[in-house]
Amino acid sequence: MFTSGSSGEPKGCVIEHRSYCTSAMANGPVIGLDRESRSLQFSSYSFAGAVVEMLMTLMHGGCVCVVAEEDRGTRFYKTGDLGVKASDESTEILGRRDTQVKLRGQRIEIGEIEHQARQAAPDIINVAVEMTELQGKGPGLIGFFVPRARPDMGATDAQTRTTIQTIRTRLEKVLPHYMVPSALIPIPSLPLKASGKVDRRRLREMGSALSAQQPTELPVAEELLRQPKTTDERRLRDLWAQVLKIEADAIGVHDSFFRLGGNSIAVMKLVAAARRAGTTIAVADVFQNPVLEAQARALTSVCKTPGREGLQSQAS
Repeated sequence: MFTSGSSGEPKGCVIEHRSYCTSAMANGPVIGLDRESRSLQFSSYSFAGAVVEMLMTLMHGGCVCVVAEEDRGTRFYKTGDLGVKASDESTEILGRRDTQVKLRGQRIEIGEIEHQARQAAPDIINVAVEMTELQGKGPGLIGFFVPRARPDMGATDAQTRTTIQTIRTRLEKVLPHYMVPSALIPIPSLPLKASGKVDRRRLREMGSALSAQQPTELPVAEELLRQPKTTDERRLRDLWAQVLKIEADAIGVHDSFFRLGGNSIAVMKLVAAARRAGTTIAVADVFQNPVLEAQARALTSVCKTPGREGLQSQAS
């Protein structure tokens, strides 16, 4: 196999068949290659990447798509937007062909969230995420999933809570906070159109029907609702309730500020509310420690660190 070489001179490197096969068999499942995969043969045959595109795909039973000669030179990247050309040559944007959405300036691939949720809990039948208007809280993401063991089939609240927590733990680990749904809702089945595709409009209607408080009232583990014990935890809990407009009793020490509906704007409101209450909290502290208990611990240790602004608790 020859590489292009930074000097302009091709450099040959020897790769044993068994070494490549071991690598291909291990990496294929990681990037999701299977019998349903379709891979574009894009790289030059003289480039090492072409071997990956062709051989790795074929080894896992996928299909390698070779561009026809007449298709060469056409636009490779399409934005995915749908539009209508008007008589005055202007374009009216109708929406998108895919599930990409924009939330508070951030572009979000809904498919990526759904994929990660499926990876987290193989025991769920299906999952769909939609951006919807949450009453009293503005736009947000809601996740709907169909558990394999439904309540009418003997599933318990404990099983549902475990599934929700498993999904959420993975999403918070692999995705940025703005891509983690505010709520994960178990439903018997996803609404479908006559074509058999998921009726996402119906999902948005279901999400919008939830009150601002309902997402935080969905089944969660009892330990997540453990009430604050320290002064700092109680002070933070009350500030969160004020900014997020939810009941203070619904906030536990293991809750995440972002899971309860917080975002970058809410973080700034929290900082301002803390300042008005006579307490100083840095924006970075909220992002680095979104969980109430960890945030209180970190902020308490910050107070003891000279020269650093953090949470400065008033004498209670």
